[in-house]
Amino acid sequence: MLGTPLTFEQRLVYNAAVSGSFQKAAELSGRWGCAISDDAIHAIVQRIAGNSQEVELPAAPAPKRQAPAFSLVVMIEDRFSQATKTLDFYHGSQHLWSLAHHLYPESKEAAAAWVGPLLHQLRHPPEHRVINTLEKILADNPDDALICREVNYFQNHRDHLNYAGLAARDAPIGSGSMESVCS
Repeated sequence: MLGTPLTFEQRLVYNAAVSGSFQKAAELSGRWGCAISDDAIHAIVQRIAGNSQEVELPAAPAPKRQAPAFSLVVMIEDRFSQATKTLDFYHGSQHLWSLAHHLYPESKEAAAAWVGPLLHQLRHPPEHRVINTLEKILADNPDDALICREVNYFQNHRDHLNYAGLAARDAPIGSGSMESVCS
């Protein structure tokens, strides 16, 4: 029964199942002060598996939430909160070109004619015009995953598009100099 305490063998089987490894179950039993080989645990699992209706093991615990992976955004917010955050103009233009080729797959010329004014909108104030233009395209194509992705990209970077302000301070609008320092 589920409320009955597990025997030592049942705990070994349970730990082998939860860890997915006879070796890890053997290491754990060693921490309990009961050294046993992974081969012995394997043999116990084989034997108990044949009588599986007799043994009712508790469900495996829910996976623990892992710490978020390292993120430059988290690091910047934590250590450089006063820094000017800017979307690299080249990276932004790559996203616009991706969308242009998606909208005009048959014609590079049409894609270039479409993206030119958007690059201008992106570079000159008010920068949010490019987002407004993209949102109108999304409104006409709400089920298009690529359009949705690119519109979300620019919406998420709405506060990082002040290229005219950077130019007025003679600051770079790209991350190339920083990327070269890091490489």
